[in-house]
Amino acid sequence: MGEAFAMRDEIKPISIWDDLVEVFEGGEGKDSIDWLIERAALAPRDTDLLKRLVKDSEIEALVDDFLQSLLQSEQTRQLVEEKIVLKGRLEEIKGKLVEFVKKILSAEVDESYLEMRRHIGRIHYLAGVPTFTFVVSYARLFLALMDTLVERGGKALLQRREIFDALLCRSFIDIALPMESYWREVISRLVRLESEVVRDPLTGLYSRRFVEMKLQEILRETEKALIWMADLDGFKQINDKYGHAVGDMALRQVARILCKSFKGKDIIARYGGDEFLIVLLDADRKIGRKLSKQVDKMFSLNPICLSNGRKICLSMTYGMAEYPTEGRDV
Repeated sequence: MGEAFAMRDEIKPISIWDDLVEVFEGGEGKDSIDWLIERAALAPRDTDLLKRLVKDSEIEALVDDFLQSLLQSEQTRQLVEEKIVLKGRLEEIKGKLVEFVKKILSAEVDESYLEMRRHIGRIHYLAGVPTFTFVVSYARLFLALMDTLVERGGKALLQRREIFDALLCRSFIDIALPMESYWREVISRLVRLESEVVRDPLTGLYSRRFVEMKLQEILRETEKALIWMADLDGFKQINDKYGHAVGDMALRQVARILCKSFKGKDIIARYGGDEFLIVLLDADRKIGRKLSKQVDKMFSLNPICLSNGRKICLSMTYGMAEYPTEGRDV
């Protein structure tokens, strides 16, 4: 194996390595991937040669080493023991990884190849495998594969520059696409979490957490405001009599009516189970009383219509406080 390492070092001067570095230092992500795909193609005679050089049993041994390197991470080891081994899925995972390695040597870099790499990134994200652990383990797997090829093919194989160029490009694809997919999952999750912080998922109104974080900041930017707390009347009875699905309908109806009744700059939030908070900027009690009558009228004109034809008219109880004349602490 020592000879193989020495021979592998001969690859770099005749390979595409310098071009790769230049592309990834100065290129855009998508352009870089397209550049790699174009140069990752292998001719049929090349794939035939590679398959002859590396036996299936050797690929399985490489995969075993890859799995062991993943298990060196305490977090990953616990994950594998709890979520894979106990469910009897280790052999299934190993089989997928063997297929993964075989595709490095034989498959065209088509959409199915690319999607498989993206899927691997999603799996590692959902499983909780650290990105650094994945990259280091994959690098060990790829280098071990290259060592096997060099050891079997000898100097004659080293003269086939196009093969090593293609394999090196594939190794970059095999890391770049899983990482792209991994971080897309991370960003998607962060966006969902941010949305949950800002908006109440049932009504789409601002959440209590958002109000508590931002209200003082918003009030500092206005000379006066009216803080309006409103409770939905009889909400518990609606839930008890008609069920929680109808209760949810009632809350969404309240949200729709409040949004239609107030200006775009006003803040409307679901503050608790059946509690709503409205901040009317540049408003006082006189304006608040006028708007409360409009809201009551909207409720009377827009009852909830149940599937059995029954209608439920909603109403709210209000409490108001002027800012800052009735206190600066909200």
